[in-house]
Amino acid sequence: GILISKEKFTNQVKKFFEQTKDQEVYGETVEGTNEVYDIPNYGAIQLSYQRFRDNKNPEWTEPARRITIWKKTTEGWLQARSISLHERTSEE
Repeated sequence: GILISKEKFTNQVKKFFEQTKDQEVYGETVEGTNEVYDIPNYGAIQLSYQRFRDNKNPEWTEPARRITIWKKTTEGWLQARSISLHERTSEE
């Protein structure tokens, strides 16, 4: 989903790691799905599909869309926003 609040994002990440502390979680961008488009005077937008698995669930999840907005700064590229459309079931 989309999380705009830094606090909500941090809490979501903490919750994820607490729930998966006994698991080895793997994620990957599905080969051939990565598209990058220039945003003039800002940076770029990256569209791709991602999937996940872990040592308790060795089958890959169904691929889900990921949208990442990158901002080009004097320090380099910064991830400004990331939207994952991966749906988690109650068992995940």
